[in-house]
Amino acid sequence: MKITRKETRVEDPTAKPEDNGSGPQDAEPAKPEVPAKATPVAGTTPAVGDSAKVLPRIEKSAEPSIGESLKTGGSIVNKMYRGATMGSKIFLMGVMALVLLLPASMVKGLMEERETRRDHVVREINDKWGEEQTIAGPYLRIPYLKQKMDHRGQSNKQEGAIYVFPNQLDIAGQLDHEVRYRGIFEAVLYSAGLTMRGDFDLSKLADSGIDESFLLWEQAELVLELSDLKGVQAAEAVVFDGAESLLDSYSHARFAGKCQLASPVKLDAEKKDYAFALQLQLRGSDGLNVVPVGKNNQIKLSSSWDSPSFTGNFLPSQRELSDQGFSAQWNVSSLNRGFPQIWTDSTRNISQDAFGVRLMMPTATYQKSMRLVSYAFLFIVFTFAAMFCAELISKVSIHPLQYLMVGVSMVIFYLLLISLAEQIAFGGAYFIAAILISSMVVSYVSSIVRNRSMTIALAGMLAALYSYFYIILQCEDYALTMGSLGLLAIVGIVMRLTRGIHRTADLEPQSM
Repeated sequence: MKITRKETRVEDPTAKPEDNGSGPQDAEPAKPEVPAKATPVAGTTPAVGDSAKVLPRIEKSAEPSIGESLKTGGSIVNKMYRGATMGSKIFLMGVMALVLLLPASMVKGLMEERETRRDHVVREINDKWGEEQTIAGPYLRIPYLKQKMDHRGQSNKQEGAIYVFPNQLDIAGQLDHEVRYRGIFEAVLYSAGLTMRGDFDLSKLADSGIDESFLLWEQAELVLELSDLKGVQAAEAVVFDGAESLLDSYSHARFAGKCQLASPVKLDAEKKDYAFALQLQLRGSDGLNVVPVGKNNQIKLSSSWDSPSFTGNFLPSQRELSDQGFSAQWNVSSLNRGFPQIWTDSTRNISQDAFGVRLMMPTATYQKSMRLVSYAFLFIVFTFAAMFCAELISKVSIHPLQYLMVGVSMVIFYLLLISLAEQIAFGGAYFIAAILISSMVVSYVSSIVRNRSMTIALAGMLAALYSYFYIILQCEDYALTMGSLGLLAIVGIVMRLTRGIHRTADLEPQSM
């Protein structure tokens, strides 16, 4: 503590004024002065009669506040920053932009985590309703029992089966979609009514290499394979060669699915042509696929869902898309697939030739958000460039910490975007997040440069930047072309704004 001693002078009221030669007629009577009170020393009691003595006065000096300390430290850094060259300032801004990529990558990791969580919730819903369905069949399974002699002359029985696929297969289906929610996540489900018709030609059973005398005609079955048996709502009686029979389930499948629906049928060694028809009510999620097991396949699918994605080994030969839904037709021949009409191999996987349709969600929130984070470096660099131009033109030094705060706000944009996009449409979330961040950045820089024209220019630049990247997100097929042209235009604008900077003196901004 600093102590200052101040003395108080006490005048004698009885003293006569000095004669300055003007004579007694000019002198005015002296007014008595009131003696000043002495300030007592802390911790002591002044004695009586000591009022005329000179006593010390103790005063406390004011300590600097936290704000004044920060201001002093900031002024030192400002002097150092103002003394730096333009090259060092640009280098410092580049380093800050690279450092800001670390929190941007953390935000991208959060988006991936949220997407994984969404996928897990959707799988849970699909598992309880019915998973993506793949249909293979129907086809005929005809067992055989063959006697075979070994090298010792003993007779051994060889059991197996011949698999016969339809000569003609027609499938028509209507998919009625339904959207289920769990929390903020949603899943697309469907209920499909399928009608299957076709016929079998057994005139070429000899191509299997099994003599017809070994065939067990009474044990023949009509088999339909599915990938998820939980999705079967109802299966009406199968009409095979004019006779009705019921489908029963098995726990395994031969070629494409995870389970089987089978029905016993009556075959005659003398008869070669058999017609069939069946109807199936099936539930599933995400998509519906069909394996073209027929020699000639005609598959027709329609739905009121307006965002289909045709997948698999074949595309529709005919399709119609509208806001009311879609309809598609496939015509596939046995010449286009990789397996024969009749065979005895029960281990081959034929699902690789499947085709069908997926009910895609119209909004890809996480995919668009993660694509947008890929442009984070450009967002930050162009914003820093606009601030640097404002610094040069307005002659006002912008502190590195202020650059850093603006960069952090640009990173927060992505976090704000994904949090809003989970609640509302992606376009609305993007607009709200862009308005909030742009307003905050513009008001912050405006309070620093205090230049209205530069503030308006910065606001226009941010509006153009956010609009430009949103258009790129919407036009995914032309993203590379639009991105290249946009970057060329932005660099050209920056070059035009900085063309008047010639002298080193123009590059030294003044303090606020």
